[in-house]
Amino acid sequence: MLKDDKNLEYKGQIYYRMALNELDAGNTEKALETLKISIQESQTDKNQKTTSYLKIGDVYYQQRAYFEAGLYYDSANRVLDETHPDFEAILAKNQIVTDLLEHLVRISQNDSFLRLAQDESFLKEKIKTAKRKEKEAADKAKELADRAKNASAPNPFNSSPGMPVNPNMGGGGNSGGSSFPFYNVVTRKNGLTEFKRLFGDRPNVDFWKYANKMQMNSNAANRKTDPDSDNPDKDSSGNKVEPLSDRLKNIAQEDRKYYQGIPFEPKEQEILLQGIENSLFQSAGIYAEKLNEYETAQNQYLSLLRRFHQSQFAPQSLYELIKIHRIQNQPSLARLYTDTLKTRFPESIYVRMLDNPDVVINAENPESENNEIIQKAYDSMVLAFQAHQFNEAIRLKLNTDKRFSGNYLQPRFDFVYGLCLLEKDSAKAIETFKQLVLDYPKTDVSERAKSLLESLDKRSMALLPDSLKTNNAQTSLFTLHKTGEKLDALLVLPKESNINIAKAMISDLNKKEFSFDNLVLGRNIPLGDSYLLLIENFENAEKTKFYVSYLQQQVNLFNSKGIFKYQALTISQSNLQKLVNDKNIDAYVNWYQSQVAN
Repeated sequence: MLKDDKNLEYKGQIYYRMALNELDAGNTEKALETLKISIQESQTDKNQKTTSYLKIGDVYYQQRAYFEAGLYYDSANRVLDETHPDFEAILAKNQIVTDLLEHLVRISQNDSFLRLAQDESFLKEKIKTAKRKEKEAADKAKELADRAKNASAPNPFNSSPGMPVNPNMGGGGNSGGSSFPFYNVVTRKNGLTEFKRLFGDRPNVDFWKYANKMQMNSNAANRKTDPDSDNPDKDSSGNKVEPLSDRLKNIAQEDRKYYQGIPFEPKEQEILLQGIENSLFQSAGIYAEKLNEYETAQNQYLSLLRRFHQSQFAPQSLYELIKIHRIQNQPSLARLYTDTLKTRFPESIYVRMLDNPDVVINAENPESENNEIIQKAYDSMVLAFQAHQFNEAIRLKLNTDKRFSGNYLQPRFDFVYGLCLLEKDSAKAIETFKQLVLDYPKTDVSERAKSLLESLDKRSMALLPDSLKTNNAQTSLFTLHKTGEKLDALLVLPKESNINIAKAMISDLNKKEFSFDNLVLGRNIPLGDSYLLLIENFENAEKTKFYVSYLQQQVNLFNSKGIFKYQALTISQSNLQKLVNDKNIDAYVNWYQSQVAN
C-alpha cells in the first residue's frame, strides 16, 4: 500500500495501523518508531497527526514514563483541531497529565536538592561529574576552533569537514573562513526540518518548562539579594561578602558556582519539604480522582504520612485511604485507617464526616471568609446546572475541590456533580451516586442518591422490550451462584471494538496488577451486537468480584484503547451456558444488576 501512489495522502494512517499491529505483537519500540514516521507523514492530516501523538503519549504513560507522555500529549494538544472526534477528551487528558507532571517534577527535584545539601559524598560526586563534562565541552570547543583556524579556504565556499560557512559572505578574507554553522542557509534549513520531523511544528515556546521550572524557582528563592549583579561577591560599597554558609567558607573561589542554589540553610530546606508535602498530596488526589489509579494514589498518601507525621494533610489523607479501600472492597484495611484517623485526629472534620456527615454540613466553620467563598461557589454551581451549563458547573466543583477539599458543603457539591454527569450521559454518573451512598451514610444526600439510583433502575426496566418486562422466563433462567462455586469475570464490549486490542490490554493488566493470581484470558464469544470476553481461573468468588470492581474503575484505560462503552460482570459457568444458549445479553445484564442492587 505504501508503494502505491494513490495512497500518498494516506501514508500517515497506514503507518499508524502498522504501529497498532506492532503494539498488538508486543513490539513496543518498533511501534513507537512507526508512530513517529506516521507523524512525519501526516503533515496535512491534523487529525491523524493528533491521534499518532496521542498514541505515543499513551504508550509512554502505560510505561509510567510520565515526562515523555506529557511531551507527546502536549504535542497532540498543539496540533489538535476542533473537528477531532476526541477533542474534549484530549484537552482534558492533557490538562490532567500537565498538572500531574508539575507535582511529580517538584517532588523529584526538591528531593535531589535536599540530598545535595545533606549528603556530602553525593554532592562531591555531582561536582566531579560537572567538572568532567565542562572539561570535555571545553576540549571539544578548542578542537573545533583549532580546525577552523587551521583550515585554508581560498574559495569562500570551502571549509573544513562538517563546518559549513556562509555562502552569502563571499569575497575571501576573514568572511570566507567563517565556521559558524548557522551562517549556512542549508544547515539552518536542514536543522529546522529535522526538528519538525521529531517534534512537529511548534510556536516559540516549549513544554520542557516542567523539567527546569522547579529548579529555576528554587534558585530564585535561594539566591541572595545582591545589588551588584556583575560581582556577586561584593556588596554595593564594593566590600567583599561571603555568600555561602560558614561551613563552605573554605571552598575555592572557582568551585563556588557549583554550590549556588543548594539549600544548606534550614529555612531553605523547609521550603522544599513543604513543596514535596503539598505535591505528594495533590498528586495522590489526581491519581485517585482523575485517573482511577488507586494503587498509585495509595502509595502517594502513604508516602506523605510516612515522611510528614505532623502534616496538615494527614487527616484528609487517612480519610481518602478509607475511601480507596472501600472502593476496592477491602473493609479490613478501611477499618484500620478509620481507627487510625479517630485515634490521631479525634476532633477532625473527617472523623465527623465518617460518623455523621449531617453534623459537618450544619456545623459552623470559624473560617467565615472561606465559608462565604464555598457557599458562593456552590450557589454558582447550582445556577449553572439549572441553566444547563453542565461543563461550567463541573468546572466550579473541581476548582472548589482544589482549594477547599473536604469542605462543609462537599456532599452537596458531589451530588450536583453526579447530576451533571447524568445529564451528560456519562458512564461515571451511576458510580458517583453509589460512592455518595458509601461516603455520606445517614444523610439527606445519601437518601437522595439512593432514590435516584432506584429511579434509574426503574427507568432502565421501562426501556426494555415488553417481552422482557412482562415475561420473567428469560431472567429466571439465571441462578445465584452457590457457596463455594467459582465465578468468572465477563467483559461485554460493543461489536465495533477491536477485540485484539482489548485482549492485549487485559493481558497486560493481568500481568501488571494481578501477576500472582495466574489469571487466564478465556475465549471471546460474538453475541448479537457485543463481544463477550471471559477472564478465568480465579481462586474464589470474592477475588472475581474484586477484579470486576477494579475493571469497572478503569474507564480511562479503556478509553485510551478506543473503547468508550463496556460492562464488567461476574458470571458462573451454568449462567454462561444459559446466556450463550439464550443469546440475550441484555437479559443477563439486567438480572445481574438487580442482584447487585439487592
